[in-house]
Amino acid sequence: MKKALSIVIAGLSLAGCGAGSGSVSVQRESSLLEAQADVPEPPPAEEAVVHRPDLDAILDEGPAALLARVETAPHRTEGRFVGFAIVSYRDGQPSIPDIRPGDVVVSVNDRGIERPERYLEVFEALRGADEIRFEILRDGMRHMLVYPIVP
Repeated sequence: MKKALSIVIAGLSLAGCGAGSGSVSVQRESSLLEAQADVPEPPPAEEAVVHRPDLDAILDEGPAALLARVETAPHRTEGRFVGFAIVSYRDGQPSIPDIRPGDVVVSVNDRGIERPERYLEVFEALRGADEIRFEILRDGMRHMLVYPIVP
């Protein structure tokens, strides 16, 4: 349960203002300002996974419960909104090593999270999703973190 909770909190909590590594790919920040470029994913290695029953329990708590767990701030590059930066985890724990304070979450499952209605769309779409993909910006590099959802 902790893996699923941490992964979902880290990504989805960013929109409204776990452990292990998933698949990761990298691209330079400059492409963030262009149309959504394809970010290739490497073949899965030892992946962290999200268990469906754990994810459903989190989703049943509702969006506000997730928003209460992570402090975020809008992040801009050249005056344009890019995503939400993780400022801190309100429980004081880093949640998962893959998404940490200072990272900027750009999208979840290929959907931007810049507006509250987009956050709600992403939140509800997870009920039928097969994986959770976080596009993040870290140290000027773009990364795609992928977590399969398993039974």
